[in-house]
Amino acid sequence: MERTSSEYPKRPLQHDVGDRAVNVFRYKCPRHWVFNEAQRDYGWDISVTISKDNQVTEDFLAQLKGSDKPNYIENESIVSFELKVTTVNWLLHKAMPSMLCVCDTGQEGEPVYYVWLQEDINRIIKKSANWKVQHYLTFHIPVTQILDESVHENIEEYVASFQKDLKIKAAIGDVLGASFGFEGSRTLLAFTDEARPIVLRKISSVMSDSGIIDVTKQQDETIISPLSEEDRKRFKKIVKSSTALDSFLDEEAREILDELEPEIEKASDTIKARFFNNKGVLALHHRDFETSLSFFQKAQN
Repeated sequence: MERTSSEYPKRPLQHDVGDRAVNVFRYKCPRHWVFNEAQRDYGWDISVTISKDNQVTEDFLAQLKGSDKPNYIENESIVSFELKVTTVNWLLHKAMPSMLCVCDTGQEGEPVYYVWLQEDINRIIKKSANWKVQHYLTFHIPVTQILDESVHENIEEYVASFQKDLKIKAAIGDVLGASFGFEGSRTLLAFTDEARPIVLRKISSVMSDSGIIDVTKQQDETIISPLSEEDRKRFKKIVKSSTALDSFLDEEAREILDELEPEIEKASDTIKARFFNNKGVLALHHRDFETSLSFFQKAQN
């Protein structure tokens, strides 16, 4: 008995368009990128791993929409499309950038337009500070931003820069956490391994000068520990003595330093160094060069 096609399931048009968009997206990306398609759509369609010289590097997510009639606005200079706020929240909380793409399957060449969610969300926030109470957000993709060979390197640089910034921010949190006595995370330490030296170089001296942390070196490792409450009090007194010395108020500085001297051996190395340095400056003001040199040497040890 001959069966008619109406007796079989029909494939919805949106499935054809969606699958075509995925195929076009993959075709327009470099061959050395690695693709993993989502089995369930919770906000991303494809996870892309960038590789160079047979070495995998950073990842990004792609949210891909295919349409044979995209919504062109502003004299067809912008492609507009909507995403659920819940999806946007989920993507923003991922530790990688998200590329929003629209593939125009109805146009010759089937262009794929793209924008980074983390970039266009800034435009939305400026227009509506309460965007999180909405159900949907409208994103704008300039038609000049077309996915093709000419932008592959720019995309790789953006993803690398995003990851670097993220690692630096995580390393700052890790360093600050250590300065207040929180135990470091091995997972976070591995993630921030490359960024940690940058953070230590740029902010540890500032935090040390502010009397928050004590920075010491053991072999090639920088050790950060929080100043105790007693050392923070000592630090404030030393700062007062430094201010007095800068104004050549030597007697005021001497009184502060004499008050600190009986307990200075209990202080951290950083506090001791600052204390002996100020004692050296005080001796220098009185042209006692031998005593001054002795205190400066103690400050260095």
